[in-house]
Amino acid sequence: MTLLAVSGECGDCDVQVEFQFVLLTDTLYSPLPADLLPPAHSNTHRPFPNTVVAVEVQDNKNGATHYWSIAKLRYFRHHM
Repeated sequence: MTLLAVSGECGDCDVQVEFQFVLLTDTLYSPLPADLLPPAHSNTHRPFPNTVVAVEVQDNKNGATHYWSIAKLRYFRHHM
């Protein structure tokens, strides 16, 4: 799976989004949402800092930016 392929599929469906891989760091002062963290990490004991690979989704129609886990990107691509 490449982001270029997913972007191409979105273009075929008239969805105006751009995808980019980003590194996000979970810290005490800027915690990440639970859906971006690996399943092994619980909310009670999170070692800081923890860096994860995520997908930045830029919605060009609404001007919004979202961050997805790799699993969510796979789900989106499969159900597109």
